[in-house]
Amino acid sequence: MAVGSNRPSTAEQETLLAELQATLDEHDMHFHNWSVVGGAAAAPSGETHVCDWDYEMATIAPFQIDAGADTWGAWTLIIGSDDTPARVGNTEFDFRHITIEDVERDGATTMLQIGHGDPVSQIFIQQQLSTRIFVPKKDVKHNPLEIMTKRITAGEKVWARLWVKGQNTGTMDFYIDVHEYP
Repeated sequence: MAVGSNRPSTAEQETLLAELQATLDEHDMHFHNWSVVGGAAAAPSGETHVCDWDYEMATIAPFQIDAGADTWGAWTLIIGSDDTPARVGNTEFDFRHITIEDVERDGATTMLQIGHGDPVSQIFIQQQLSTRIFVPKKDVKHNPLEIMTKRITAGEKVWARLWVKGQNTGTMDFYIDVHEYP
């Protein structure tokens, strides 16, 4: 603050404006950035390649995960260590949506977790996961389900798991949609 004034000095104002501009640029990059759709790899390779990317969704199949017996199902790898970046030169990505293709259990309360880390145990240690609760319908077109994650470094593995409340099992077929950043 300038001496004897409640107003920030010119230098402080310039610093605040620069910080605000950087925040706005970051926000703009997130919401006005290309996204890419992914599905189960046609020719997966261990934990390095499990996701194929398609800009038109013409050639990819959905992922499928399965719930446990009224508990979480096993973590299923949906992005392998060689699956990102989808576009050459990008170094980070975040989730935008999942699009549900089909569910086994009609109208059941369903919980989805998406997390990143290697090994999978790091997801909880580092608190690197998002959880969504929803009630999908069978044989119904669903709107994309928004998934919020922090930026993830390209090459990091991403996992998903499912819980269908009150059910012994319950599959969900879905596609993923991510943003990538240089």
